[in-house]
Amino acid sequence: MRKAKEKREAMNPLNSWGLVVLLLCLIWFGGSTTIIDFATKQNRHLSQTLSIVEKQQALLARRQTLETALEKALSEKKGITYLIDPQTKNPSTIFQSFVRDLAKNTGISLTKIKAPQIQKNKYLTLLTMQFEGIGSINNVRDFLIKAASFEPIVRIDNLNLVSISTDANDANLNISMQVSSLMDKSK
Repeated sequence: MRKAKEKREAMNPLNSWGLVVLLLCLIWFGGSTTIIDFATKQNRHLSQTLSIVEKQQALLARRQTLETALEKALSEKKGITYLIDPQTKNPSTIFQSFVRDLAKNTGISLTKIKAPQIQKNKYLTLLTMQFEGIGSINNVRDFLIKAASFEPIVRIDNLNLVSISTDANDANLNISMQVSSLMDKSK
């Protein structure tokens, strides 16, 4: 048995248009904020991309000068000679003999030499040695002048002078010194 069709009443046009407008407003308010956020993010990413492109174009414009500076630095590096080459001999004995010769040529008589210590850094290898000796202030001056001629390679880290004589004209000094040398780590 069939039920008789029930008659449904149509919605008031004002109510239906009101619901449609309300639905459209909700969609517009909800969607517009996400669209605005998306647009601002896109603008920010676009400006960041443009600044990166400008930096890369500036680097490309300076490429030739950077390449010439790099070639010049590499040629200067090839021209550097090291005092101690770890491949040829024991670096400790080379450095000890260098310090002995330097002290002998300047008139300092060495009394005590400590074994050199190798300090390895990420990029550098440094050989450090302490020694004691006896000499005059002129001998120390000559030693420092000769050591200064090897300046990037040899450096005086510590120098202590103690007078051991009473004669002011010929004052002998007890010399305690720490000397370091740069080694070539790339070999």
